[in-house]
Amino acid sequence: MKLAFFLLCLVAFSSRSASCAGAPATNSFEQANKLYEQKQYSKALSVYDGLIQQGGISSALLFNAGNAAFKSKQIGRAIAHYRAALQLAPRDPDIQANLRFARNTVENGSQITRFTDRFSRILTFNELTVVTAVFLWLWFGLLAIRELRPALRPALRGYTLLSGIMLGAFGLWLGAIAIVAAKDHPGVIVANEAAARFGPLEESQVAFTLRDGSEVQILAARPGWVEIRDARGRRGWVAQGSLKPLSSITNIKAG
Repeated sequence: MKLAFFLLCLVAFSSRSASCAGAPATNSFEQANKLYEQKQYSKALSVYDGLIQQGGISSALLFNAGNAAFKSKQIGRAIAHYRAALQLAPRDPDIQANLRFARNTVENGSQITRFTDRFSRILTFNELTVVTAVFLWLWFGLLAIRELRPALRPALRGYTLLSGIMLGAFGLWLGAIAIVAAKDHPGVIVANEAAARFGPLEESQVAFTLRDGSEVQILAARPGWVEIRDARGRRGWVAQGSLKPLSSITNIKAG
C-alpha cells in the first residue's frame, strides 16, 4: 500500500517536458526541469516564475511551477499555480489531483467553490466563445440563404430555428460566465501566517489569522493592504505581500 502511494505521488509531482501541448520549448524551461529533477526545487521555481513573467504561459509551465512550489513547501504559491493551470486545462486529471492534494495539506484551510470552475470542466471560456461564434455564423448564414433563395425557406425553417435556439442557449451561458468571472477576484495566502485585521492599518486589531494556502476573495485594495473574505465568510484586511491574486478565467492566456 505504501509503495502504491509512493508511486502515485511520484507520478503526480513529476515535471512535464517541453513536449507537452503548449509548453514553451525553450532552454530555460528545460533548465528548470533539470533543476527540479535534481531536487533543487526553489531554483526551479524561480526559473518557472521567470518564464511566467515573460508571458509564455501554458498549462504545463504552470503545472511544473506548482509542483516546484509544493516541493519547496510553499503551499499557497503551489495552489495559485495549479488553479491558474486549471483555467487553461480544466479537465486535466493530473492538475486536478495535485490541486486537491495541495489543498488537503492546508492547516484549517477551506476553499471557495467557484461557479466558473464547475462549468469550465464542461467547456472552457475560450471553447464556449468558439461554440457560440459558430452558432452565430451558422444562424446568420441560414438567414442569408433564406433571403437569397426563397424556395429553400420551408426546408431551412427547422435548421434556422434550431441554430437560433442553440445560439441563445450558448450565448446566455457565455454571458453568465463572463459576468460572474468579471466579479470574481480570487487570491491565495502565500505567507506562513497572515493576520486579517479590522482595518488597513498595522495598529488595527487582528480579527483572525489565515494559514499559507488559504483561498480568499479579494474585495478591495488600499496602498499596502487588501480586503478579503475567506470561505467562512469572515472579512478582514491583510498585508498586500501576504496575498497572491489570481488571474481571471477571462484574461489568462496560453503562450
